[in-house]
Amino acid sequence: MLNKNRKGQGSLEILIIMGMLVVGVIIFGMFYTNHLNNNIKDSGNTNGGMDKLVDDFVSSIDGNTTNEVVSPPTPTSIFNINLISPVNEGNYTPSNQINFNITYDNNVGPVTCVWDSNESGTITPTLGDTCNFSRNLTVGSHIITVNATDTNSTLTKHVSFVISNSPFSIKINNPTTNAQFTPIENIIFNASSIPASYNPETDYNCSWSSSIGGAITPIGTPTCYFIKPLPRCGAQTITVNSTRLATGQTDTNTKNITIKSNMNATLLAPVEKSKFEYTQPVPLKSTFDLNYGITTCAWYYNNEKTLIKDFSVNPCDTSIDTLPEGRLEIFAIITDSCGSVVTTEKRTITINNANDFTVKIYNPVEQEPITSKTLNLIAIYDHHDKSVTCNWTIREKPVKSTSCDLTINTADYFSEKGNYTITVTAMDKIHIAEDMVKVVYIG
Repeated sequence: MLNKNRKGQGSLEILIIMGMLVVGVIIFGMFYTNHLNNNIKDSGNTNGGMDKLVDDFVSSIDGNTTNEVVSPPTPTSIFNINLISPVNEGNYTPSNQINFNITYDNNVGPVTCVWDSNESGTITPTLGDTCNFSRNLTVGSHIITVNATDTNSTLTKHVSFVISNSPFSIKINNPTTNAQFTPIENIIFNASSIPASYNPETDYNCSWSSSIGGAITPIGTPTCYFIKPLPRCGAQTITVNSTRLATGQTDTNTKNITIKSNMNATLLAPVEKSKFEYTQPVPLKSTFDLNYGITTCAWYYNNEKTLIKDFSVNPCDTSIDTLPEGRLEIFAIITDSCGSVVTTEKRTITINNANDFTVKIYNPVEQEPITSKTLNLIAIYDHHDKSVTCNWTIREKPVKSTSCDLTINTADYFSEKGNYTITVTAMDKIHIAEDMVKVVYIG
């Protein structure tokens, strides 16, 4: 029993001792922490003691025992590059000096460039500047990669272009320069390559356009040859853009042409030398063909500044009853929608007041035989104090005088025996009148 109690008592003692050790450790820890915090406060650092321990530990690792605070680096702008040349999808020949050039900014330190081609490998600069130099390359479809490097980083750009051994250009064969067509006329659109050995069905294509109206759609294939009208009136520039399919080479050619109708016009009325009483309707009629679009007629008398206004549904077939008295020259100017302007011939008419002015041949008389060497021509009229002139004709041969009373030599106007018609046209400033007689020349 004693041994058992002793053994239990020993276990209790061990537990008491262990508890005392734990309590001692806790008290010591609190004391030491308080001691450290007092030291930190004395140094001006208000952070916790554990932070100080961490800082001291880190400083000891870095070999820095001064406890200085290191500021983080200030952010800088981002390095940037721009690929200036070669041009993407450009076309070159082996003889072309191609410029390899990038620009850059916000770099840290010097910049160097390394250029590479999928066809030719590394492209060695011909000069010291690796970011700006010129040189030629071999034939092929090149994909160029440039790596630009500064002190901190490397940036990359790509560009692709074609180097072809064969030149390529396009020319327009038809229409020809300054050619003129009507809006309904078929035009041959034909372009061919230089050199001519390329096949327009397989080697290159064409797209056409006009400065009036834009694109011209080809009819079928090949696109470089087709026939169609171009109803776009006016002077215009025809452009063909062509692409060589194998290499992507392109070229452009132009021709200037004019689309204009060839309208014809004929004046049907009034009839030449016709006479009308004042306020009597005068017929005005013109016909035309080869016109395009809307066609209109504007009527004039005596000069182009005096316009007879349109006053009917069809101004090309109308009449007017307000023309002034006197001798008038009537004509029309006809236009259509495609730039044609046609001026008709002029027709002379007379607008007369029947009760105001008359003329009559007094000598010779109707059917008078002419036998003498001279002949008196006398016309009488009601002139109302107006100046009157008389124009005589004998068998349509004009007499060289405007007198209404004169004597002529018969030999000058009567060349053979037979019937002759003598006509007189008397005029003042406004009116006109006419008379005629028939005579027989006996000689």
